[in-house]
Amino acid sequence: MATIEKRGNSYRIIVSNGYDINGRQIREKMTWTPEPGMTKRQIEKALNREATLFEERVRHQVTQNGNIRLVDFTKIFLEQYARPSLKKKTAFGYEEKMAVINQALGHIRLKDLKPGHIAAFYANLQEAGMRSRCMAKPKVEFGQWMKERGVSMAELSRQTGLSVWSFKQLKEGHSIAQASALTISEKLSIPYDTLFVRQHDDTPLKPGTIHTYHRVLSAVLFRAVKWKYIERNPAERADLPSIAYRRAAYLDEPDARRLLTCSPDCEGQSFWGCAGVMWIWMSSCSISGRPGTTYRPLAAMPILQRPPAVSGRSGSPAPRFCSCWSISAGRMRSVRPWGTHGRIRMAEYSPTRKEAPYFQTP
Repeated sequence: MATIEKRGNSYRIIVSNGYDINGRQIREKMTWTPEPGMTKRQIEKALNREATLFEERVRHQVTQNGNIRLVDFTKIFLEQYARPSLKKKTAFGYEEKMAVINQALGHIRLKDLKPGHIAAFYANLQEAGMRSRCMAKPKVEFGQWMKERGVSMAELSRQTGLSVWSFKQLKEGHSIAQASALTISEKLSIPYDTLFVRQHDDTPLKPGTIHTYHRVLSAVLFRAVKWKYIERNPAERADLPSIAYRRAAYLDEPDARRLLTCSPDCEGQSFWGCAGVMWIWMSSCSISGRPGTTYRPLAAMPILQRPPAVSGRSGSPAPRFCSCWSISAGRMRSVRPWGTHGRIRMAEYSPTRKEAPYFQTP
């Protein structure tokens, strides 16, 4: 049975939650403040309802921690789960997205957060002007400007350190990133206002971006449910914008046959041998088999991704890594072990299956 104490203009509700290891009673407490203008009868009914609900939460191990605001729980989530357990880039992505979410929802307590609040936030994200990004629009006709100076896009790229694509965008009259425009102005010693006009990007966020925010918020609230701060995840019932159907890009039969006619000869080889030769050939043409390097602006340092985990019952690795056991000696001219710079000819290295390390394809 809950005990109610009046404390000034508010009420304190106390519920027993058993005893600790020393035999002392564990008392869970919460404070409830009535809305202004409520009558004595309304206060009594609302207070009894809050006491009953609080007693149910304590009985199901959901205590007054639901009073914590979303912005404060985000700090707990990042410190106790995201940073120790997730990859650094993933944790940084959570922190970056939650900073935006908390601007709209951070002041709401977890127990008061409703699907309607979340749906209204998603609708707000779809309005024009929600992006914080500023773009630089060319103030002059850039193709004519380059002709007058007698420079090409490749030459401007070498002088500024930017890609040719940036100058191609300017030549076509499109905007570029603000940082790129500042670099051009600095490297060429030309005032910014002479070449560019600062322009705020008013493009509404794409539905896919809003789905990304939803996944982050849902993951944070899932931890709140798992850690018994709240009983249900309100993000599960929030409405989301639909994403336009996009057909997957794949090779049709004529393209696949053309690919096979251009590929190296795999006749007489095993499945894995042919797969290894094909992968090396495709890597040399257009696909990089090296681990990705990502960038975190906050830490200002690149992160080298770890090799993919071994999968399958046979212990076969992900496609961009192959075992020297899987490809017979002589069928693959050379490989480079992971984490090294030199190459090893297959004829010079023939370990047993258990000893075979996984090699990175070129």
